[in-house]
Amino acid sequence: MGKIKYEDALVKLESIVSHLENDDIELEDALNKFEEGIKMAKECSSQLDAAEKKINLLTTDLEGSFKTETFKVSGGEKEFLQPEQNSSTNEEPPF
Repeated sequence: MGKIKYEDALVKLESIVSHLENDDIELEDALNKFEEGIKMAKECSSQLDAAEKKINLLTTDLEGSFKTETFKVSGGEKEFLQPEQNSSTNEEPPF
């Protein structure tokens, strides 16, 4: 399956669920819709996991300076750059 936008996958998943809940369909069609729904659910989950990783990269140190961290995605490495942290002090944290 090609890359589908999260919003489009969610709309498709909602449509499948509605179809399965409200329509009188044959077993074969229901199984096909169920399989398609599982694929959409996995795609949504995968995209939410990737978004969560991006958010987690936006961390700060005790002084409020941003850090730059790298994480792997399916296409290689992505580096998210934030303002450089102030490295003029090498003090230990107070705890």
